[in-house]
Amino acid sequence: MSSEIIELIAIDHEITWNSWAVQYFFFIGISVGGLLLTLPAFVLGKGHWEKFSRIALLVALTTGLVAPVALLSDLHQPARFFQFYLHFTPDSWMSWGAFFLPLYIGALTLYSWSVFRNKHALGQPVVRVLGVITGLLALLIALYTGSEMGVLDSRILWQSNWLIPLYLLTGLSGAVGLALVLSRIFQPDQILLTHTANRALSITLLLVTLFMTIWVSAGSIGQSASGAAFQNLAMGEANFEIIILWLLTGTLLPLLFTLIKFPALAIPTGLLALLGSWMVRWVMFIGGQGLPKNGAGYYNFELSLGSEGWLGIAGSFGFWLVLITLITSLLPWQRSSSNA
Repeated sequence: MSSEIIELIAIDHEITWNSWAVQYFFFIGISVGGLLLTLPAFVLGKGHWEKFSRIALLVALTTGLVAPVALLSDLHQPARFFQFYLHFTPDSWMSWGAFFLPLYIGALTLYSWSVFRNKHALGQPVVRVLGVITGLLALLIALYTGSEMGVLDSRILWQSNWLIPLYLLTGLSGAVGLALVLSRIFQPDQILLTHTANRALSITLLLVTLFMTIWVSAGSIGQSASGAAFQNLAMGEANFEIIILWLLTGTLLPLLFTLIKFPALAIPTGLLALLGSWMVRWVMFIGGQGLPKNGAGYYNFELSLGSEGWLGIAGSFGFWLVLITLITSLLPWQRSSSNA
């Protein structure tokens, strides 16, 4: 009998969800946030919001069209998407999402067309009804994307309803940031529009900061296991820098810029807010999978140069640039009633 003793310390694992999942949750979160920003004008009839809401709808439409492409890329084989329809599982949020997503994209497309083709869209009954329907579907998307991760018992960081407001608020801040950038590109002379976007961004970033404070504080006093797990994630050597970068560069710095209200800072402010929205999903997905399920082992992730890494990330943003170029060139999206 051999006297040699082999002690198993840890096992190296590869992560399951890669950068394509981050891209999907990012783009669909921005789309939902942008859609909700259109409701004050086209559902509630607030005329002073119309120009900003048109840009927000442009944000919602373009990012919403990119999101399913990232999702199909994450599934690796598009045919896998049809399995959700062939084998519906009522207790699976992912299964429900297979129905929510196409309904949302379809309603969003109709809603966008009804607004962009009509310079008197404000107050139109058809536009208002489509806005309400699309808004409800957007909330279902927000519910499903947050809950889809929350049902995973093996990940304490994800097993929480805190993810729903986290993704919703950061999606809103990212959508406002992108709308701020587009407003300065397409309508640089509209100072009031810039002020509206700047004020909306300061409010959403304040809400994100307040939410993160409450969540982490709840973890510190033992009222939120996911909040405590987030603290453990932040203290880890592999994630400390990126979380600090997200909190400072993607949240607090753009919040400071919005309070300064200097027009020249509008585009950098919007881009930083957009970066913060992306980084929170990177931290939750990639960093969250780095936490061991059972207290031992490390889950590796190396961002490759190929389609699963940098090329995929760049490609999805490049696809969005193509869409925004085509839609702004072909649709009369700026034709608001205030310009009539």
